Amino acid sequence: LMPGTPIVYYGEEIGMTNVDYEDLQSFRDVEVFTEYENFRRNGASHETAMQALRDRSRDNARTPMQWSAEAHAGFSESEPWIPVVANYPSINVARQEAAEDSILHTYRRVLKLRRESGAAFGRMQIHALEDEQIFVYTNTTQQTKLLVVANFSKAPVEIELPDPFTADDLYEVNRKEPDTGSSMQFAPYEARIYKIAR
Repeated sequence: LMPGTPIVYYGEEIGMTNVDYEDLQSFRDVEVFTEYENFRRNGASHETAMQALRDRSRDNARTPMQWSAEAHAGFSESEPWIPVVANYPSINVARQEAAEDSILHTYRRVLKLRRESGAAFGRMQIHALEDEQIFVYTNTTQQTKLLVVANFSKAPVEIELPDPFTADDLYEVNRKEPDTGSSMQFAPYEARIYKIAR
């Protein structure tokens, strides 16, 4: 909901994860094999080297889109050039289409708000800049004032909403039962969007 042009890389909108390959030969990125040898030459164990590759290989952005729980994640009737991530039966478009609280539906609601509010052309102001646990900003457009509050830590935090926002202005939250009030508890990794008309 910041000003500018958003980029959603395919699979992000359903929460696709990095590769989970156990076998070095599953990778297709040519740099992986050189990196693996470098890790091993410098004393890393096989598992340490493999985890580093799973964490940062370019193949993380190349796996087939996970459309369904069917073979090859519904991407193809033939085996794709690169293995599908094994969690495709639980992380796929078909499953998320059926769940109103899915990541996919959340993306759709947020992108709709972005389009309707004119967020791309708004004026952004960051709040609590020095706080390393939370990220808070407003985006003011001709039609709307948006407030985004996110707790980027594994610990709960209490946040006081800046004026003129109140709990009644809540538009979207990634938690089933958020606290209410002007000063409230945010659970670990909780994020909320507040919206008021101008």
